[in-house]
Amino acid sequence: MTILEKWRFMMLSFADIKAAVIEKGGNISADKGYNRYANAIRQLYSDTYTDEYAYPERLPIAISNAINYVRWCKAVKEQIRQAIIAGGVECGTDVPLSEYGNKIREIQVLQIITSEVIAEYDTPITEQLQASGGQPPYKWSYTNSSRPPGCTITEDGILSGTPTVGNQLRYLYMQVTDATGRTATRRIGLRIKSKLLHFQNVSGSCFQYTGEPQRLRIICTDKPDAEFKVVYGTDKTESVTDCGQYLAEVILTGETAKGGKYRTDYTSVIQIDGWTLAVKAEKSQVYTYDGKPHAFEYTTSVVQDGTPPDGGTVAYYKPYVNGDNTWNADMGEYTTEPPPEMGKYRVCIKATGKYERVTQYYAGYNEWWGDLEITDRLRIISPTRLDTAYNRPYQYQLQAGGGTPPYKWKCEAMPYYGLDMTEDGLISGTPDTKNIMCSYPNGLTVTDAEGNTVTQRFELSIHDWED
Repeated sequence: MTILEKWRFMMLSFADIKAAVIEKGGNISADKGYNRYANAIRQLYSDTYTDEYAYPERLPIAISNAINYVRWCKAVKEQIRQAIIAGGVECGTDVPLSEYGNKIREIQVLQIITSEVIAEYDTPITEQLQASGGQPPYKWSYTNSSRPPGCTITEDGILSGTPTVGNQLRYLYMQVTDATGRTATRRIGLRIKSKLLHFQNVSGSCFQYTGEPQRLRIICTDKPDAEFKVVYGTDKTESVTDCGQYLAEVILTGETAKGGKYRTDYTSVIQIDGWTLAVKAEKSQVYTYDGKPHAFEYTTSVVQDGTPPDGGTVAYYKPYVNGDNTWNADMGEYTTEPPPEMGKYRVCIKATGKYERVTQYYAGYNEWWGDLEITDRLRIISPTRLDTAYNRPYQYQLQAGGGTPPYKWKCEAMPYYGLDMTEDGLISGTPDTKNIMCSYPNGLTVTDAEGNTVTQRFELSIHDWED
């Protein structure tokens, strides 16, 4: 290695030493020579600096400057080595200057680690302040008159007590002293949060619409005498009346809200349910065309117990388009006027007023669907299954629609165990046999005045009913 290379290597080593001192929190000014490096290292762990190694005297003649420089560099290296050893790190004479930076990084510098303590108003706290480096044991003290409200800090560095303020950030200026007398100071933040209050809804969240204002019954489980109010929805009202779902929020008031001592993030939900109607009807209804409007026939009943509000249902009609099997209602295509013209119509029954939904057989649907047909074709209107009772007089008039009256009827099952049918479609008689049932796939036929016929299945049962 040439002299120039050795010089460059030495400069890099000194640069690493300077960087290590700065990393440990020390300070080396740019205008300080290398002979001040040992002093900067000792100041990392000691308040007092003393020369542990004397620099050699310079030779009197100028020609010896090179020798003087070499001897001076060796003295600086030794000073730095002694400073490292005094810091508690082994550093033998065989350790090259290039490793001194890493040795400095091993020095345990006295410092306060704790930067912030988090507490809560009116909640006991015990927290050990933390320090490192130097020589334990440590002693803690204040550097000014600031004290944590409601708390104390012992000489051992234990912060304890019950904070008497809330929603504040206080700064504690603390000093720690190790066994050698070395000190370190730091500003420690004491963040005292507001005490979180917990609430509970004890009234349930779902209410049936009555037209009267509704509120949740909420209690504070931490502080029974807490002052607060509950607001609902985006308008922050103190009650709700109309059907819907609303967010309920607790807002602290009065003394509980003062001074930032308490806080809450409690929310709940209140729901006002509308009434539900059950719809009962034949889903497919057929009417004979007569030029008059024909409404879809159905009945409704209230599902819930209690007195329902005003309102009910409305039937909407829309001409059926062949191949349109969707049940999604674009209500802009529907009308509430019953249709008078011949054709097939889709029917949608919706709730009105404070009724929230309609159902079929008490199943949950928001809409009830059916089909309506107005036609002039010949058809059998009457039910084609008849139930009779043994030894009880029976009479029933079959009904037909469409075509051209009058109608003539024929039933291949008649006469049947005491029953018979006239050409006009009147079934009558007294059944004389018990527990009999007949079924004819093409058993009932009606013919109009123009000779058009319609045939349907016909079933007849005779039961042994006592009542």
